[in-house]
Amino acid sequence: TAKGLTLQIEETEFSLGDIIMIKGVGYSDANRLEIKIIDENDQMIVSLVTSITSSGTFSLPWTIPNDVDAGMYTIIVSDNKNSDSFEIFIE
Repeated sequence: TAKGLTLQIEETEFSLGDIIMIKGVGYSDANRLEIKIIDENDQMIVSLVTSITSSGTFSLPWTIPNDVDAGMYTIIVSDNKNSDSFEIFIE
């Protein structure tokens, strides 16, 4: 199986206080994935770590803090070799 990570987030627009289920499929030699959420100015809002299940999936809820600014954010999942990103809008 080719290595790689794929985010599968179901929505693209969220509001403050919403819970985003950050999930996807991961074929990786790493047993932990790093998830970063970055704002429009390339500032990291949060860094999270999640594990890959034996079936090759990952899932991690993140509650949007009430003090973040509205705008576009990029969710990046990465291991030591591969990454995938997904853009969301927080209103």
